[in-house]
Amino acid sequence: MDHGIKVTQAGYNVETTDETKYILKTNSNLLKVKMSGATTFTGSSMVSVTHGLGYVPQFLVYIEDISTAGKMNMATAAYNFGIAKADTTKVYFFAPESTGTYDVYYYIFYEQA
Repeated sequence: MDHGIKVTQAGYNVETTDETKYILKTNSNLLKVKMSGATTFTGSSMVSVTHGLGYVPQFLVYIEDISTAGKMNMATAAYNFGIAKADTTKVYFFAPESTGTYDVYYYIFYEQA
């Protein structure tokens, strides 16, 4: 059975519309933040954060773009400005072609058992 709270965008009937028009559906699996924080690193040094989950989690890492004030770049596995990766114990991030000091913000997500 499909129980829970459902809220759709204005003008859509919760009984007949598809799920892309929902604003809220309580039985959906949502990302849960295990930990978040901020740190800095200098040059192309690698920084790591220990999460202790025992599996490779989903994560988001944003690295400051020092050439544009106030701009943050999302670090990915294949982005030259900022690279981020994870294993079963840590999330790692670095800027391989960079010099200077960078602010980094990260979010590490988990799945509840």
